[in-house]
Amino acid sequence: MELLDSCRSQLSEKQYNRVLYVFQENKRVLEAANLLKSGELQAFGKLMFQSHYGLRDFYEVSCKELDFLVKFSAEKNFIYGSRMMGGGFGGCTINLIEEAHIADFSEEVSIAYQKEFNIKPEMITVVPGEGTIVESIGKSQEARQ
Repeated sequence: MELLDSCRSQLSEKQYNRVLYVFQENKRVLEAANLLKSGELQAFGKLMFQSHYGLRDFYEVSCKELDFLVKFSAEKNFIYGSRMMGGGFGGCTINLIEEAHIADFSEEVSIAYQKEFNIKPEMITVVPGEGTIVESIGKSQEARQ
């Protein structure tokens, strides 16, 4: 941040904001990894919202449809976080929702979105997993035996 601030006069406001977003997002990602490891999903969700607002305000890659979905999600206490993902400019949002509320929220947000934009949104429900796991060769051989 000190380096960025020292170069601020050489950057346009747009350039400065975009670099600032990247720095802030890198910090959020490191914090998010720790929050996920410790199971602090509500705090993780707050970082998701902050990430979206940074993409919208500093990186300028959101759109009214995505902002609508994030704002709609932010008003629900059973949604911990929401942000745009994918390509932006009309991509999609990802939401961290308590499982018991997924079906009702999907219906409610679909109705509101269709009313606002005259477009029926497509919902995809996903469940997070462990991701890729690297095992040593010895462990893999033991598992097969």
